[in-house]
Amino acid sequence: MKRFILLQLLPLFLTGILHAQSFNLGIKAGPQLSTFTSTSDAESVWLYHAGVFSTMNISERFQAQAEVLLSASGVDDKETDYYKQRHLYLNVPLTVKFKVFNRLSVHAGAQFGYLMDAKLKITEGDDKGKYDRKDLFNKTEIAWIAGAEYMIGNRLSVGIRVNRAFTKLAKDYDDPRQNVEQIFLAYRLFGASY
Repeated sequence: MKRFILLQLLPLFLTGILHAQSFNLGIKAGPQLSTFTSTSDAESVWLYHAGVFSTMNISERFQAQAEVLLSASGVDDKETDYYKQRHLYLNVPLTVKFKVFNRLSVHAGAQFGYLMDAKLKITEGDDKGKYDRKDLFNKTEIAWIAGAEYMIGNRLSVGIRVNRAFTKLAKDYDDPRQNVEQIFLAYRLFGASY
């Protein structure tokens, strides 16, 4: 009986702790423009990212934020559009946010990514199909990130972010590296207001 009562009270206790620590948990998603540097035959493509985030207040103006995102990136062939390179990453961005004024903040930090999938899609010709190319690319990626976010209400915000990879993309080449520009919408599910 005591265990049952304790299990019923545990969510209330945890919620109290989270509110006391100025902790937020939410979801975010949006489009992103993906580019590979040092490739003359590739053009940028719009794909997506989506995931969850948690934020903790450090002081009145500073916050620490951690995210877990599923991120689709890649490029298309500039000449024919028959070739499409697509990657799927599990990214973990870690940032520090600075509140510029009441609803606007800027953030910067690092992102650690793990390559989950890499495919070449050929849309026309005798070689039409999807080809697994994960073995040609590095499995991990480290990038610096920076951006800005504006709170629309108490729970909803919109933002932009740039990601610039430090690590090389392909195993056998020094270049290219991956660049990504993101637009996102974030919604705080629970926790302290911003």
